[in-house]
Amino acid sequence: MSKIAFKSIDYRRKTLFNIIRYGNEDQNKGLQKIRLALALVKQYSPNGGAISQSIENAIKEDYEKIPAEIISDYILTHLKNENLFKLAKSLEFEAFKTSLIGFDSLPIEEKAFLGILMDFIYIDREKFANKWHTNSAFVQQGTIIDENVFPKTESLFK
Repeated sequence: MSKIAFKSIDYRRKTLFNIIRYGNEDQNKGLQKIRLALALVKQYSPNGGAISQSIENAIKEDYEKIPAEIISDYILTHLKNENLFKLAKSLEFEAFKTSLIGFDSLPIEEKAFLGILMDFIYIDREKFANKWHTNSAFVQQGTIIDENVFPKTESLFK
């Protein structure tokens, strides 16, 4: 964030968007490993050209489905650079406590950011908050969190 702090809002939004979606501030650099893998498929597979094109199209579709704007817009409109760092430190501190507080006891900024992250990965906020609150004793008992809170996802490697 410090590298883009004094850039235009459009540049900052695009950079954050690329980091979230492609793992790099530069989309081309983020896709380098994908391109390398596709080149290997093309060169060494029977019908490699068609297969690599099909894989590339599927990967592009998957990247387009990543709702990166949810997080990037929130960070740009609600958080300053130092606040993002403080938020991360505070959440980390809470995560490593031996006695967890309930979701509703978190500061509002932390709940809001966790809500954005839940939206990003399609977790129902209300179910999550209710399970955290009602199962706050699971840490001492070693009980497994109810899996119905989290959406069913398919494996990337079928």
